[in-house]
Amino acid sequence: MDMDIPGMKLSGVKNGTHSDLRAATYSGISCQVNQSDYGNTRKGNKNKKKEVPSLKIGTWNVRTMNKPSKRENLEVEMEKHNIDILGLGEIRWPGEGETTIGDYTMIYKGGEKKERGVGFIFKKKLDKNIIKIIPKSDRIIAMKIRSYPVDTLIIQVYMPTSEADDEDVEEVYKQIEEILDENGKGQVRSLIIGDWNSVVGEGREGNIVGNYGYGRRNERGDKLVEFCGQYDYWISNTWFEQPKRRLYTWKNPGDRMRFQIDYILINQRFKNSINNVKTYPGA
Repeated sequence: MDMDIPGMKLSGVKNGTHSDLRAATYSGISCQVNQSDYGNTRKGNKNKKKEVPSLKIGTWNVRTMNKPSKRENLEVEMEKHNIDILGLGEIRWPGEGETTIGDYTMIYKGGEKKERGVGFIFKKKLDKNIIKIIPKSDRIIAMKIRSYPVDTLIIQVYMPTSEADDEDVEEVYKQIEEILDENGKGQVRSLIIGDWNSVVGEGREGNIVGNYGYGRRNERGDKLVEFCGQYDYWISNTWFEQPKRRLYTWKNPGDRMRFQIDYILINQRFKNSINNVKTYPGA
């Protein structure tokens, strides 16, 4: 876990969302750290650029991991998209722990019942590169990875639905803030990924929301934008022009309603890391 990665570019970050009872969509992101971030400044090599390995990251609301086929399905999706680290939401496993699925390690955090639950599944070869896992609650889990020039923090969230009390939503934001405060805040490259159950909608807003959101903003979307403004985050999904079918991340079963409620956030300092965002149907 303490082995240093010489360099890291985050490319092809996949964000897979809602399957099973919800119509399946796969939300993906392509993310690349500029090579200028990794210039070799050793004496005599000031203009030389380092070779930087790529890392694919993703997030998927799996709805449940209690179906016999779900483990196999998860492994297939990891291999199909060559994902290194996949954040998981709504796994519905109680307690917390670690397990193996094929060539992957899965860590998870749930509650007392088979409800909610979050986790990560990642390639076993990354075990030695992980600084720590932070199993905050059944709605928040984080992973800190040693990378150059700064460490990378990935926070997987599963926000309460629109029917939940505001107090429940505030508690999740509080947990995110605690993780950021305890892990370097702006001094690390941080990605906050997952199912926000929020709609930021169409229309640009400052340097937070771009021109390519989807739908009409709701109250929870206001809260998300407020959070991004306070902590200096960039909602990457909204900054890249795509066909409409590459923007929404969930469709309502039985009708034509489509929603963009899953987002990839990155701190503004590292927003140039991301070069593309789009949704992939599947899973």
